Amino acid sequence: MVIIFQKIKTYNFNHIYKEFEKKQNNVIIDVGTNRGQSIKEFLKIYANYEIHCFEPLNNLYEELKKKYDHNKNIYLNNYALGEENKEGNFFKYHNDVNSSFNKPIYGSNWEKKKKNFFDVNTLIKEELKVKILKLDEYFKINNLKFIDLLKIDTQGYEDKVLNGSQETLKSNNINFIQIEFIMGNQYENRLNIIDYENYLIKNNFRLYGINQRGDLLTKSDISLDLLYAN
Repeated sequence: MVIIFQKIKTYNFNHIYKEFEKKQNNVIIDVGTNRGQSIKEFLKIYANYEIHCFEPLNNLYEELKKKYDHNKNIYLNNYALGEENKEGNFFKYHNDVNSSFNKPIYGSNWEKKKKNFFDVNTLIKEELKVKILKLDEYFKINNLKFIDLLKIDTQGYEDKVLNGSQETLKSNNINFIQIEFIMGNQYENRLNIIDYENYLIKNNFRLYGINQRGDLLTKSDISLDLLYAN
């Protein structure tokens, strides 16, 4: 049997966002900002924007402040979004892009590969208490009227963010939702697409785009972005 390995091609949704860009007051919610990778992309697209960013790790929040504190249209929040207004245990990984409210699956190929790469016995560097707020609460506090794009990249915590956004989803005041889907066995809270669609389909969202193709045989830790449109 011959197995053919194909290079996984990726693309972004920038052309879609540009097509639906408004002349003013484009509101973007960036949940899981990390070092601002998404902010850089959004700034290429939108001329008139507000970007509301959420990053619970203090060191990354300070990096973001150095980069973007001068920009009055970028709002930086040093906490997470989730399903309740509370404090939660957050796991800071050696590779901070992997940091999550979820622990890794012990013994998975992903965990072994990451421990090997960083030469560590455990992927978790530190456990922290962080503030969590529901998006519904943030929406009200900041008197937001409409969200043009809700981007969620939270390492297996995406369902909790959606659960804390139910009122906003029902209000029909979100245009697009870009959400990360981890296919591989990485985190203990392993989600399926149905976990997203249970929230989204009943609120008038449908799958509109996928940013790459691939399979678990070719890439055991594959993750991709799904785009849902209202």
